[in-house]
Amino acid sequence: MDYTIIGNVVNGASRLQVSAGSGGILIGHETYALVKDEVVAEERPAITAKGFAEPVRCYQVRGLYDDQVEEGSAIREESDGFRLLIDLERAERGDAIAKLEAALSRLKASSWDLN
Repeated sequence: MDYTIIGNVVNGASRLQVSAGSGGILIGHETYALVKDEVVAEERPAITAKGFAEPVRCYQVRGLYDDQVEEGSAIREESDGFRLLIDLERAERGDAIAKLEAALSRLKASSWDLN
């Protein structure tokens, strides 16, 4: 038996593959929304794809956050109800520190039961 798939999603994936070039990976906006906490990606200019009325938003995959953490180029801490991710290659140090201090200040001032 031979199997084939057809449809808009398949056509979109094909257009992204062609636009990615050799060795590159482009993903669409819907896929990015599902994997953005695991995959390091940068938004690229939307591509005009045959068969699509509107330009397609796409993202160039750079790698995985877990790999960046191992390499020391990202900080990631997670537990129930807590998630922290800092991409040290993209974040500006002073801005990251200011945001962390503001969040810590709000946490300390909250009426949340700390016991």
